[in-house]
Amino acid sequence: MIGDALQARIDPQCWPQLPIFNYLKQLGQLADDDCWKTFNMGIGMVLAVAPENVELVQNRLAEAGERSYQIGRLIKRPQGSTKIEIK
Repeated sequence: MIGDALQARIDPQCWPQLPIFNYLKQLGQLADDDCWKTFNMGIGMVLAVAPENVELVQNRLAEAGERSYQIGRLIKRPQGSTKIEIK
């Protein structure tokens, strides 16, 4: 979904994270990076939506009884950086 010229900047403060992930992190003595790679920290399905359509899409999801969160944005990928950055 993300071309080589783009980077997804994800903000983990944008959705509620379930306590189970902290429990698993402590139990397994895992680093944050390992938790993201293994558990995805509760991110479910991801939609890439043009900025001008975000409100419309979120309203339609709410009408269908689905919760949604804007968890980040796509930007031009800085040279030498990863495709996904979690900040």
